[in-house]
Amino acid sequence: MESEEGFSEDIANPMKRRYSRSELESLRFAGVDYQRRLWDEVYQRLGSVVAGEFDCLRHPKQQPQRKPKKKEPPITFSEVLTENFGLGLDELDETDDLANNYLAGNSSGIDVEETLEDDDDSSDSESDSIQRPAFYVEGEPDFESGSPQDGMEYLRRVRWEANQIPKVKVAKLKPNKISNEQTNYMPNIPEIAKCPPNLLPSKQWEEAFLSEFLEIRKAFSGLENPCNQLFNSEISQNSCKKFEGKQWPEGTPTVSAILCMDVVSRAATLQKIISMLETARSLSKNDCQWLFALCVSVDNPLHAETSASLRCLLRKCMSLLAEKSEFDDEVVMLNMLATIAGKYFGQSGK
Repeated sequence: MESEEGFSEDIANPMKRRYSRSELESLRFAGVDYQRRLWDEVYQRLGSVVAGEFDCLRHPKQQPQRKPKKKEPPITFSEVLTENFGLGLDELDETDDLANNYLAGNSSGIDVEETLEDDDDSSDSESDSIQRPAFYVEGEPDFESGSPQDGMEYLRRVRWEANQIPKVKVAKLKPNKISNEQTNYMPNIPEIAKCPPNLLPSKQWEEAFLSEFLEIRKAFSGLENPCNQLFNSEISQNSCKKFEGKQWPEGTPTVSAILCMDVVSRAATLQKIISMLETARSLSKNDCQWLFALCVSVDNPLHAETSASLRCLLRKCMSLLAEKSEFDDEVVMLNMLATIAGKYFGQSGK
């Protein structure tokens, strides 16, 4: 049943009263006297722990004391919300004043640095309270006795050394002493050599060559189709055994020999040929044929090691081309390999 005061009463237990959410929300708009009377009734029925929490809401800045509490008049929900909201506004106003004084050049005379130093002191005290010693020791260390005789003496010396070190150490850099030289563990990679302009290919030649090279790669990828039995029947086991152990390839490269190699073997053979050519003084026709065939068959995108090998091939071709003064067949081969490595595989950096 519902009483005249607006709350419901349990029939089985007349002393027990229940309030709905709508009834509690309506209390915010009820009269102050009526609200105090209802809240007084609820407050008297609360336990000591819950009542203490409501007392802390009313006085959030006061530290809880263990002395017996004086009986205070009960408070209302509106008073608690209004008081806490006012405290939040006061703190926000203080923060805004500090920021405005800092932006205005500290014209009002408030010492911003002093305020910040106070905050640092409070933070230091908090860190001291948080970083409490795990093992508490008393007394001063005895360094004259030699090595520490027990664990407590060792801890005393450790604490003494820790107190001699500042909490924050700022290192001052000296830009004039910073060296721009590379460290010794980094390789000294030479730059791409400049070649005579009369030996370099034209842009039209590069575009036509790259177009034909792309068509050759497409044709070779079609031969790798497992459904195509034309070249699979021509692959001999002798040609496959030739490349076991990553030995130096001999003879002219054939399509069957390249198809017999897997993707890893092709890349490894290409890297080995390029590494052996780094010390060579000239480029033979057989070397150019193998490099061209392996560049046709190597997969794209390239592995990091394969990309590095192609950059070495580009530098080697340009260095050999820079030593040339007349146009010959080796100049044509060097331009072909340099165009493949630099333009097609993008190792020129342009």
